[in-house]
Amino acid sequence: MVDFKPDYLTTCTVYKLTEREPTFLEHMEEGNVAYYGLILQSGYDEQIKEYLLKCAKDGLWEYQHGYGVTAEDSALVIEGLLESGADKEILIASVRKLVQTYYSESEGAFKTVLDGRARYWDGVSPETTAHIAYLLHRITAGEHSREILSCASYIRKTQKRDGSWTGKWFPSIMIPTFYSIRLLCSIGESSSRNVTMARDYMIQTQHRNGSWNNSVVDSSAAIIGLCWAGSPPGIIEQGRDWILSRKGAEGWEGEPVLYYWFEEEDVRLFHCCRDKGRITTAWAMLALKISANIRVHGFLGT
Repeated sequence: MVDFKPDYLTTCTVYKLTEREPTFLEHMEEGNVAYYGLILQSGYDEQIKEYLLKCAKDGLWEYQHGYGVTAEDSALVIEGLLESGADKEILIASVRKLVQTYYSESEGAFKTVLDGRARYWDGVSPETTAHIAYLLHRITAGEHSREILSCASYIRKTQKRDGSWTGKWFPSIMIPTFYSIRLLCSIGESSSRNVTMARDYMIQTQHRNGSWNNSVVDSSAAIIGLCWAGSPPGIIEQGRDWILSRKGAEGWEGEPVLYYWFEEEDVRLFHCCRDKGRITTAWAMLALKISANIRVHGFLGT
């Protein structure tokens, strides 16, 4: 088995934030577990599949070895394993563990972490809730229908007036918006007001060059979201053309994919994680693959 542990997917820049100004502290490499799930989802790789199965910590996964498992990191891996045809019993056990550990009965949604290193880490989050609820719908065959419906209710309530969703962890607004659209469409709400608002938001924020925010990650998430919600002719095609125009000899150039900060007394340590290229490439490949399939079979929300 290939050990991907030395192959970090992101470069993290760390700043100390004070009331006066940010101060650069260091560059470090991060991300040698969870995002391999996204790469696996974008294209089958038996070696990555075996590596991720070996990386499990009591059925869940970390962003990086030694960082501790989180719900969203686990969801990235579970979806990759699901699309790679992993043993269904392994996946069922993992999503049950997510419900047992991270589901908040009082809020009807999922937490990302249990013990955070900053106050904003606490509580539930839209991107984690929408992602896990979708996986529950795909994997558990109705076993967790109560939790799924509760999560959908939470997602409806947290939609912003412009039709988008904002998460805690990703620089991209399009990723939590896509996750939310996908959940609602998967449970039969493709014609709902929430999905219509989100679809309109994505259509209205497309740039003239066909991109969203001149970002491959944002454009990819928007295209997949529109494949679920439905799109007027030309919107997805323009996005595809822009993504293809950005492709280099070895794939797509990396973009910021994750940020977080620690709070230590009165000091905030801000971590900005930029993909080295493989994560952005995985998003692009997913968008191109899914949208190509849509040309044949129609939008996913049907």
